[in-house]
Amino acid sequence: MPYLGRKGASAPLTSADIPDNVIQQADIQDDAVTGAKLANDIAISTTGNIATTSSGTITSAGLVTAPFLKLTPTATGSAPSGSEGALYYDSTKNAVMVYGTAWSEIKSKATASGGTITNITGYKVHTFLTSGTFSVTGGLLTVEYLVIAGGGAGGGAGGGGGGGFRTGTVTIGSDQAVVVAGTTTGPQNTNAIGNNGSDSSFGLIVSRGGGGGGNYVGTTPSFPSNIRGRAPGQDGGSGGGGGFMTSDGGKGTGGQGHSGGTSIDTVNSPFTSAGGGGAGGEGSSDNGGQNSGAGGAGRLSAINGTSLYWAGGGGGGSQGNSSIAGAGGSGGGGGGSWWSSGTGGAGGTGGLNNGGAGSTEGHGGDAGDNTGGGGGGMGISVTHGGDGGSGIVIVRYQV
Repeated sequence: MPYLGRKGASAPLTSADIPDNVIQQADIQDDAVTGAKLANDIAISTTGNIATTSSGTITSAGLVTAPFLKLTPTATGSAPSGSEGALYYDSTKNAVMVYGTAWSEIKSKATASGGTITNITGYKVHTFLTSGTFSVTGGLLTVEYLVIAGGGAGGGAGGGGGGGFRTGTVTIGSDQAVVVAGTTTGPQNTNAIGNNGSDSSFGLIVSRGGGGGGNYVGTTPSFPSNIRGRAPGQDGGSGGGGGFMTSDGGKGTGGQGHSGGTSIDTVNSPFTSAGGGGAGGEGSSDNGGQNSGAGGAGRLSAINGTSLYWAGGGGGGSQGNSSIAGAGGSGGGGGGSWWSSGTGGAGGTGGLNNGGAGSTEGHGGDAGDNTGGGGGGMGISVTHGGDGGSGIVIVRYQV
């Protein structure tokens, strides 16, 4: 190493005495420069300059003297070459950038509240069984959603349609999204058209309530042709099943559900009807003999960490002469009931809650709570149809 400074001089060593690039790391032995070797403290000022004090040590006060770190603003086009862990402030994007294998923006982590909150692997889940508010703070949050409307009630014959099923992703800012979970639909008494389910929504995303099941129209014993087709299922997220006799099923809403089955029965014993549509398929028609139609299948979603069916249709009711009522669709659909003689329809399984079976007393099976299932049809103009299932809204995001 060349001699530095002015030999024999008593003047302090200055930067002018040291040629550029002369002192190398290899020239300084580890731990050789100690506080005792320094005439004054070395401190780093808030402006980034190196200053001196008087006690011969590098002070912590000199290293940290302000509650912030100032990075030099740099435009995107002039971004420095990076190494892992490096930072710079991008003045074009107004963002701090970090280098991993490339420069990427450091973003704040948004949080959310509302509903019942649970955690599954990689996700936080917010479940709304009733209406509420989903609130986001701290930035943008991309979420997945499942919006299930209330199911339609069973009618005087046909099964109720499942509530509308909508799923997808949406990005929400620091704002609130009003959540409405569709409520259950009460049964209609003897020989009425089933009530439609109520809508569910997540912000502007709306699922339509399921259509009520069709009723019974007939005059014993002739059942003239001029009354046929007057007992249709109602339109909805999924349509209600056609009632007795020869009546169409209600129409489903595109992208949310399917149509109810069509009743083709034209005889007065046994009496049969059609099943309501489900989120995963159309309701079944009766077979023109002893069997009423089953409710349409629900649709699968695993948004809450468990693969479940949602919004199955209600089974059609039946009456007399060893008739067989329709089963509820998977995803909480209620089973159709029978009257006089026959077999009740089983409730739909595989959902958050199972649908009820049709009773032997003419009561249609109630749909499972918070499944959006359709209620089962009554025993053809006797007692009442089953309740439609209440809706649900589920939101999740990665953590």
